[in-house]
Amino acid sequence: NAWLPLKESTLKIRQNRVNFSTKILEDAGALKSSVKATATKNSVKITANVPYAETQDKGNPHNKLFGKHDAPIPARHFFVDDENDIPPELLSKLVDLIKKHLEV
Repeated sequence: NAWLPLKESTLKIRQNRVNFSTKILEDAGALKSSVKATATKNSVKITANVPYAETQDKGNPHNKLFGKHDAPIPARHFFVDDENDIPPELLSKLVDLIKKHLEV
């Protein structure tokens, strides 16, 4: 699933800032910086510690811009779950990486 491109209105809002990005999900980098992995002997848990992480992942078709105008947020999955499987090419890389670390 490819992400929808940023809307022109989003790009205009971002361009009013000193440091802005045109990359999807990388406006200020807070979401990316908040992603953490916690490993145990048998599992890995990945979390994002910003209040809007779930909305970015799952979307919000009822979002209102400043509480007034319709501004739906499309789902841009960055977490993997039962509904959002890992793409085969990424899965292969992850398996190789895990095997490498298990051999140590």
